[in-house]
Amino acid sequence: MSRVAVVTGGASGIGAATVELLTAGGAGRIVNVASTEALTAGRLTGPYTVSKHAIVGLTRSLAVDYGRVGITANCVCPGATLTGMTAAIPAEQRTAFARRNIPVGRYGRPAEIAHMIVALTAVEASFVADVAVFGMPDPEMGQYVHAVIQPAVGVEATPEFAAELRTFARDNVAHYKVPRVFDFRAELPRMATGKLAKNQLRDEYVAASRASRG
Repeated sequence: MSRVAVVTGGASGIGAATVELLTAGGAGRIVNVASTEALTAGRLTGPYTVSKHAIVGLTRSLAVDYGRVGITANCVCPGATLTGMTAAIPAEQRTAFARRNIPVGRYGRPAEIAHMIVALTAVEASFVADVAVFGMPDPEMGQYVHAVIQPAVGVEATPEFAAELRTFARDNVAHYKVPRVFDFRAELPRMATGKLAKNQLRDEYVAASRASRG
């Protein structure tokens, strides 16, 4: 059996069983873990890349199908992380790669990924129906983290809610991952397939930012 079949088949089977249990309970959280390869592609990584893209697609389908019954589905896509697989890479190569490609200049740690997963399973996460988080140009830092949130039905987009989300993020993720800005929209843009149109949203905010600077 191929790697693609193992990864995608396993995630799909576990997802189906999980949905059945959570539906019976009336609500719940699903958090899948993929990779940044799910958002891009590298050389000679075809099967790995395909399997990670499939995990993201499955997560999006679960979110669309079951969000209205109280089941949220999110996917964490870690970048380069210190694991058994990356431990085989010589330290000097890891350092060079991190300095060249990772804003904080180092590989991630498993505990940092775990904190993000825990944050997405918290009761407080039920107030967010969907969220797009992306980098916005910053003249000093290069980029800053910007979040655009679609509140759940019945939740008001107030400054107090934004402050609550910021506190929650500070308590659960690394400080450099906490959004500087929290914006709210009644509905986030989507493609015909239901996929969040994150690039479209980011382009809109970047264009507005440039226009405001003249």
